Amino acid sequence: MKCLYHCTLLFLFTAPFCVATAQTTRTDTAFQHLTQKAFFSEEQILPLTLRSDFQTLKHKKKKDAFQTATVSFIGSDGQLIIEPVQIAARGEFRREHCDMPSLTINFNVQDSGPLSSLKKLKMVCSCNTRDYQQELLLKEFLVYKIYNLLTDMSFKVRLVKLNYVDTNRKDKADEQYAFFIEDLNALAKRNHCKPYEVKKPTPLITDRAQSTLLYIFQFMIGNLDWSVLNQHNVKLIQARNDSLSAPYAVPYDFDFCGLVNAPYAFPQEEFNVEKVTDRVYRGHPANEAEVAIATQIFTDKKEAIYRLVNGFALLSEAQRKSMIKFLDEFYRTLNNKRDVRDIFINVSRKNR
Repeated sequence: MKCLYHCTLLFLFTAPFCVATAQTTRTDTAFQHLTQKAFFSEEQILPLTLRSDFQTLKHKKKKDAFQTATVSFIGSDGQLIIEPVQIAARGEFRREHCDMPSLTINFNVQDSGPLSSLKKLKMVCSCNTRDYQQELLLKEFLVYKIYNLLTDMSFKVRLVKLNYVDTNRKDKADEQYAFFIEDLNALAKRNHCKPYEVKKPTPLITDRAQSTLLYIFQFMIGNLDWSVLNQHNVKLIQARNDSLSAPYAVPYDFDFCGLVNAPYAFPQEEFNVEKVTDRVYRGHPANEAEVAIATQIFTDKKEAIYRLVNGFALLSEAQRKSMIKFLDEFYRTLNNKRDVRDIFINVSRKNR
């Protein structure tokens, strides 16, 4: 771990820089131009220390109630870098039941800071430091990475080994895995798009090819906790220079899916299934050609998906085998022409 700390920069930079504190003026132009694209392009786990009053944070009722914090890491020259940030807790359930809520971190506290261009990022944290909770978070991280393999119109993620120090508990420190999620504006920009703003989008106005891919992906991972109409766990982006073009739907937040299979996850009653590992297709109408194009993407990426899961050593072998078994069931469906027609075409006609 010591080697990892001293070998990991925020990861891309080789130019030397001085020890930085909240009061230090930075002149390193490489840091000043750190982008989300560069940040999320790295696969290395980022060791990060976050220091704040987490007891107070969890009890703040107002949404987006930010408070001061510091983030620190080891630079490429082995020197400690400390940056002031602001953090806010996300999710009422996690604030009430978890040792560590998920967070929004605002890096743009001082304009000249090396991390300021990261702006605001969501950080998903595990509920506590128990191994099982850590594995649930790592499985959700893998779900994001699987969708990254299928399409560029997906949220990038960056895994973190988070050491959080609670100043309200005599600097008690705990360590857990967490991951950052790419900002919507950054996702849109790298796809030559912009966020699409509309209160009640009709699912049928979204790009058909991208939506069909999304629908089949949600079926693959066993996820029912989403809605294009209500923009629940789905964001929309649109071609930057074409305001009349169909928006693209982008999913996120997968902890209720069957591939993760969290003990707190349950399906909504309207779907008439007992558990989240029971798949239900919620896609809207698509024709045979559209389904064929989408399913071919899943077929083409199967080997890469399995290699990703099987090679993810942070998960136990038992958890990896469980995920592969769940994916095997999906691919058996995909290899059966009658099942493909019945589920993705005939059933979808009822989902208008």
